[in-house]
Amino acid sequence: ALALGAAMGGLALAGIDKLTYALSPRLFPFGAWAEQLVAESLGKEGRGIVPVDGEELGAPETYSKDRFFVSLRFAGEDDNEKALDALAAAGFPVVRITLSDPHELAAEFFRWEAATALAGAVLSVNPFDQPNVESAKVQSREVMAAYAKNGRLPDEAPLFVEKGMGVVADFSATNISHALARFFSAAVPGGPSGNGRAYVSIHAYVPPDAGTDS
Repeated sequence: ALALGAAMGGLALAGIDKLTYALSPRLFPFGAWAEQLVAESLGKEGRGIVPVDGEELGAPETYSKDRFFVSLRFAGEDDNEKALDALAAAGFPVVRITLSDPHELAAEFFRWEAATALAGAVLSVNPFDQPNVESAKVQSREVMAAYAKNGRLPDEAPLFVEKGMGVVADFSATNISHALARFFSAAVPGGPSGNGRAYVSIHAYVPPDAGTDS
């Protein structure tokens, strides 16, 4: 746990802040838990680590140098080994964790919790507070209270509707192309925290199933 946490934090400080999980099939669901743990605990004050879960491993040339790969598998499950060998040979940091028995999964929860706490210390953020989670709870309670009183949810008016898509934003725009250009222009090198890195995140509120993936 200490070695993993030190690697997570130290690599993130060096700009290698996209923690990519490579999980064998039987351990695939573990990624969703580890993803929220790392994202919620460390994404604060303009710093953090971006966990990448559910992505099929590609060839080394498909990745930027900001990737850190962690493999978790049971002994004998070699689904990702060739791809990981290629990534390691290309200079990407790769950590491999092998379990010999399903009961060892319990220890993985502790390993990742302790590693995340240490990574927070390295990044100088408090992994145990949750300002954004609490603010979301407050806003959710306000919305539910409004629904209880008025019988309907508040509906923020879009800037415009084009091709069946409404655009809601904190800037002005007249069409989708203009809105997307304004949105992506905010992801400039340096970003709001001035740390020299920026990324764009797309949150799709859709069912996490095979049909959506397809």
